[in-house]
Amino acid sequence: MHGPLLAMLMAELVRRHAAGRAVRSLRYRLRRPVFADDPVLVHGDPVGEDAARLAVSASVGETRAEADIDFE
Repeated sequence: MHGPLLAMLMAELVRRHAAGRAVRSLRYRLRRPVFADDPVLVHGDPVGEDAARLAVSASVGETRAEADIDFE
């Protein structure tokens, strides 16, 4: 699966759960490949008032991609 698509999935999580918050920056790092039939979980947690830490994990818990997002 194309790496920037994983970044878009993480950004979509923010769009759905932090509607109305303007994103200032999104920094991501790809850790391991994701293949077409791999089940993945996109998840994240807020970090203070103006940031969040996001990840794409495989069903066995391996982190496949990580991202830090800052809000305005």
